[in-house]
Amino acid sequence: MNHLFAYVLCLLAWQGAMLERKPGEAAEAFVLRQFEEEQRQEILELHPIIEYAWGDTEKGKKILCFIPAKYSASGMMQAKVFLPQRKNTYQIALIDKILFTGGGEPEQVITVFFEDIDANGDKELLFIKKASIKDYKDLIHKDGSVWKNAPYRRQVYSTFIYRQRKSGKEYLPAFEAITWPYLMDRLQGLQTASEVRQVIQKLRD
Repeated sequence: MNHLFAYVLCLLAWQGAMLERKPGEAAEAFVLRQFEEEQRQEILELHPIIEYAWGDTEKGKKILCFIPAKYSASGMMQAKVFLPQRKNTYQIALIDKILFTGGGEPEQVITVFFEDIDANGDKELLFIKKASIKDYKDLIHKDGSVWKNAPYRRQVYSTFIYRQRKSGKEYLPAFEAITWPYLMDRLQGLQTASEVRQVIQKLRD
């Protein structure tokens, strides 16, 4: 069966369904057994699986994993958030169509962290994605000749921020992107969580 087709069928089966985690099972083992064997290593290479309390923390820690674009129906990276419902029971929420910032080269999530962006008591999910894009520049040779608009590849870094949606005081099994221009413009090109946090702190001050 085509791997993408199989993955889409799996995703449709997940949505609205409850997944059971075995007692004492590690987060990585729990998540990976939801995928086909040949997909697991690529998921881990994109970024390790994370278990952390953010957004709605009353029911416990969420589990987060990133899905390579090749396994997505949209052709763009996805993230899956395993939301705790009761002991060892989780519901899937999808962060879909994470902006493609590459140019044919593999993308990489280089850091994931959590920060209370709007100082409302809830931590948001932040991650930095690295990609390689094709660009052009003039190259000057030793003899003084110039190669106009020579192609080369350069690294680009993009920060993404997501928060759990709420209806009144109730948390929903869905996430939305924070795209405030005055913030995102300042985060463009930053490569570390420390740099991002410094910008956020300056804006708060």
